[in-house]
Amino acid sequence: MPKKTKTILVVDDSPVMQRVTEKMLNNSGFTVYSSYNGAECLREAKGKLPDIILMDVILPDSNGKDI
Repeated sequence: MPKKTKTILVVDDSPVMQRVTEKMLNNSGFTVYSSYNGAECLREAKGKLPDIILMDVILPDSNGKDI
């Protein structure tokens, strides 16, 4: 049975930081999903059920700590 890759949701409003993080994690064998704000994060998390969420603390629509 093939090993299931772990999924990571990256939440950051900086496109540059998001691309760098995604590339690093993809190169390490993870499946990566992205969102740019708190509302997108909640939708993605409910729909994709990631194994872990890496989130910026300061987001345009909310505080990452509150999410």
